Amino acid sequence: MLFRSQDSDHKATGEMGNNPQIDYGRSDFMQKYVIKMSGIYELPFGQGKMFLNGNKWWENELGGWRFSGLLGIRAGMPFNTTAADNSNTGGGIQNRATSTCNGNSAAPNFVPKASNALSPYFNTSCYSVPTTNVFGNERRNDLNGPRNTNLDLAAFKEFDIWENLKFQWRTDAFDSLNHPLPGMPNNSCCSGTFGEITSKGNARSIQLSAKILW
Repeated sequence: MLFRSQDSDHKATGEMGNNPQIDYGRSDFMQKYVIKMSGIYELPFGQGKMFLNGNKWWENELGGWRFSGLLGIRAGMPFNTTAADNSNTGGGIQNRATSTCNGNSAAPNFVPKASNALSPYFNTSCYSVPTTNVFGNERRNDLNGPRNTNLDLAAFKEFDIWENLKFQWRTDAFDSLNHPLPGMPNNSCCSGTFGEITSKGNARSIQLSAKILW
């Protein structure tokens, strides 16, 4: 999907107002793939089930428990670098860096920092601040952000109280694998943390809840 950023007056708000073609590129929300899978499973114990049918104690302890999961795999969001505006064309310029190679691919002289496998996330040696009276030549949204993978799990059971009145106990584990969900890398060329990922999403959290169903 291609997109050109515009303001309310329908004038391009990118690098060059009278040449909007240089601001064509991927939309900010474009992802190559978004995969979601979910499922629910009930333990095969208790009345009418494969195992422990008729054993009241085990049936009460293990019967009726259900487990659910939600797996989400999302491709990285597109982005581009930003750079100081030395074009001398006035204010309101969203300048990008000067690009000499593909920042998504490692060049022979590209060595990631050992302190953090995601830092720098892209090949920062491909970019430099544009010289005086020159716009950056990097294409809009040419870089790919980090992929995010998340698995949420839940366990719950309903207990009969009276006729159609039931009590449900539920435990939810969000980000159950406790994988760090990386934020976007620093895209400001060419700062000291250029290309580094300095933020991440929340860690695993567990929620306990109870419901009355009727």
